[in-house]
Amino acid sequence: MHHWRLGSSIVFLVAGVLLVAEWVTGLLFASTATHSSYSVSRNPNFIRGWEDYAKPKNLSKHEYRIIVIANSQGFLREKSDSRLCYPAILEDKVRERGYGEEAEVLNWSVPGGEVLEFILLAARSVGHRPDVVFLVGSNNSFSTFWLEKELISRHSGVTNLAYLQDVQQWVLNTFLERIHANDVVGWLRSHSNLLKWQIDMLIAAPHGHLRRKNPV
Repeated sequence: MHHWRLGSSIVFLVAGVLLVAEWVTGLLFASTATHSSYSVSRNPNFIRGWEDYAKPKNLSKHEYRIIVIANSQGFLREKSDSRLCYPAILEDKVRERGYGEEAEVLNWSVPGGEVLEFILLAARSVGHRPDVVFLVGSNNSFSTFWLEKELISRHSGVTNLAYLQDVQQWVLNTFLERIHANDVVGWLRSHSNLLKWQIDMLIAAPHGHLRRKNPV
């Protein structure tokens, strides 16, 4: 009985420490998520927060809607004013051309984004019932090299969309299997603040083993 109580106490102590660590790293994430050059109407937390940012809204009234899926050239992180991004300029032009004052262009640009993120964002776009989807990238963006990467290796919260059922239903099962989207351990690694903090540090490190390599 004594050993059982001791074991239970240790388990509860470890669980308590992990919960506190999760809470603290969650606060650190929240305090470091927004950068001065990542302003509205772009996703201010482009590395994190994609589940909410790309979540379909109430579509009881359908407005003309365009979604731009791109990488850094659509995000334009060099400028803090998001209205200088070409998706924002496109939105102004669409409204000027008579598509309605409520016509919108959603900027789903991900700096460093490649085909893996593009596929997940395209699947997510279905729920928004867009009239047009622009997928903008380079030849390198669609290299099979990127499809061989694990979700956790990508420095973007877009990969968390792979775990959502309403995204998975629009993606081939072979793709989901290749990226291990149904892997419980992978889900935990992607949704634990403590593990995400460690992974972010590894990616940011000069010699981090998770840093992206150039395709060959």
